[in-house]
Amino acid sequence: MNKYLNLIIVFVLIISFSTCKKSENENENSSYFLRKKLTGIDEMGPSFIKKFTEDLYNSVRNGKIQAFRYDSLTPSCLLTKEQVADLGKTEEVVQIFPNPDFPDYYIDSLIVTRITLKDIKGFEVSVKMQRDKGKTVINAELNAFALRYIPNIGGIKLNEQALFWIKYKDLNQFMKKEDFKIMNDLVFKSILSTASDY
Repeated sequence: MNKYLNLIIVFVLIISFSTCKKSENENENSSYFLRKKLTGIDEMGPSFIKKFTEDLYNSVRNGKIQAFRYDSLTPSCLLTKEQVADLGKTEEVVQIFPNPDFPDYYIDSLIVTRITLKDIKGFEVSVKMQRDKGKTVINAELNAFALRYIPNIGGIKLNEQALFWIKYKDLNQFMKKEDFKIMNDLVFKSILSTASDY
């Protein structure tokens, strides 16, 4: 019992000292977003992960699920269908020498590389933490879900990041009810693992 109580206390402390983002005015209700890379999803098996990734990616590309640039999910960060199509796309200008007899003559050519499902490296979840002014109670809600990828610009790999965010509840649109429950348990374990690291 003490172990669980300690985990809860540590979890609350993490909220105070982690890299949370404040989104509202301090004079009103405060809300923060705690982001966590989803761990333990391998338990669901490679075939599930492949299908889940495909379903989520295609649902966003086809416009069935709204995608957002940030986990705040505000209307200002809602992505259009055109913006979704360009996510993860890189453009690089290369010089092509069409005739080896004239090395000084070259043509600039634009090479566009689009992201594929093979580029997806994992998942991330965002928890919205809310506190009413003057109160010590913190309410937590699973807020957003993201696919993670490693951007590659000009052959240089950048840090892994979210490709896009969706509302967490929108996972229900293509997941079976049982799988959604398992996902919720994995997310909860993943968040608690952060607390147990301290």
